[in-house]
Amino acid sequence: MVIFGLKPYNTLRALVALQCSRCHQHTPHRLWRKVNKFALFFIPLFVVSRSYTVECGSCAQVRKVSRDDAQGLRDQARAQDDVAAQKRAQVTGYRVISSEPGDPQNLH
Repeated sequence: MVIFGLKPYNTLRALVALQCSRCHQHTPHRLWRKVNKFALFFIPLFVVSRSYTVECGSCAQVRKVSRDDAQGLRDQARAQDDVAAQKRAQVTGYRVISSEPGDPQNLH
């Protein structure tokens, strides 16, 4: 007897502040990546499909987005995080150091 099937994996990829198209609230939205893997004897072997969804934090509306749109939302979330880090640094008096290895600011 051979046991096989698909196993879904959901991963939270980013939290980005957007305005919802349904409730019109400006709230954090969750960007999810769903990966379906083929499993043989309960061991995941390879990826069968990938999809991306955005979920509103207020009304829980879920909508599918393309891979390119998902990458754009991740970039937007990183930019929002950088702005928030700069604001925290101004309030606390600490200097923000970039996490990029080749950044000249890290050499000080």
